[in-house]
Amino acid sequence: MTATAFEKSIFALQQNDQRVWSLVVTLFGDMAQGTDDRISATQLAKITGILGIKPQATRVALHRLRKDNWLISEKSGRNSHYALSDFGRTQSMAASARIYGSFAPVADDWHVLVLPSKPLAARKTMAAGLVENGYVLLNNSVLLGHGVAPKQNQYLVLAGGDALVPDWVSALVFPKALNVELQNFTKTLQRVSKNLPADFTALETVALRVLIVHHWRKLVLRAPKMPLEIQPENWPEPECRALVRDILQQLKRPDIKTL
Repeated sequence: MTATAFEKSIFALQQNDQRVWSLVVTLFGDMAQGTDDRISATQLAKITGILGIKPQATRVALHRLRKDNWLISEKSGRNSHYALSDFGRTQSMAASARIYGSFAPVADDWHVLVLPSKPLAARKTMAAGLVENGYVLLNNSVLLGHGVAPKQNQYLVLAGGDALVPDWVSALVFPKALNVELQNFTKTLQRVSKNLPADFTALETVALRVLIVHHWRKLVLRAPKMPLEIQPENWPEPECRALVRDILQQLKRPDIKTL
């Protein structure tokens, strides 16, 4: 039996390490981010079911997300309806620009931070705190960051601007592993795009959108928000982003009530 366009797309997009709770977060962020948006337990079962997720795994994911204050629920007759909590909505909205935007947000206020001459153990401790706040460690004494530099005279702060950035710095800031993952996902999206346009049902459209946005979200939120002059040559994020946007425009977001 010949596989349908939907089956081919699902096969290309599904991954073995898929966390159900994270996938549900993606679903609500894409389909129900508004304050009045709700998804019923019945609708959730249809969406997760077509993705091959077992009902028990969906129930465990919903329980976790309620416990972690990502979702709220309310009863309506014999059915339950779920929505993003205020916390969940804030988190989803904060990520939306990076996920759905035409261009990746970049920082134009990057700078280099040089640590004071102290014993190695002390420098490692200082560096660890800075890395937790978004800095990239270039070596034991030098870090690269963006935003407002620390107002402490123990650091030497060098503003970016027209500085010459060697390839080894770009390689440290933009990890090779992420580069490879973006290239692989780009190839996956190219395979999916060959199955479009297709007459997908509303349920199939939602399922495909969720998988695409989910995988893209996991990648793009790991990408550094550094300026273009620091990006390595042929960084695959722009091509991948363009494919995501093109496919999502073809897979118009259906009304969740039609499921």
